[in-house]
Amino acid sequence: MPLMAGDDSDWMDESISQWGGRNLMIKWGAVKYQLYTDDGSEVLFDLDTDPSESSNLIHHEKYKVLLPKFRERAEALGFRCKTCN
Repeated sequence: MPLMAGDDSDWMDESISQWGGRNLMIKWGAVKYQLYTDDGSEVLFDLDTDPSESSNLIHHEKYKVLLPKFRERAEALGFRCKTCN
C-alpha cells in the first residue's frame, strides 16, 4: 500500500474522474476512493485484493493513514465533504 506525504507530486500516477460536479473518484495505485458530496458518503477499495469492489474499506484500520490523504486531495481538487471528519 502506498503512503503519501501530501505533496502533489505524490499524486503523479493518480487517475481522477468526476461526474455531476459533485462526485469524485481518485485511484492511486491499487486504492480507489470515491466521494459523493450530496450525502457525504465515501467508499474505499483495494483493487489488488478486491477487484470487484465488493468490500468498502473506509473504516478498515489498515487504510486509516490513507483516508485523510484522499480527503485532502479531494479538497485540493475542489470537492469538499461537509460530513467527513
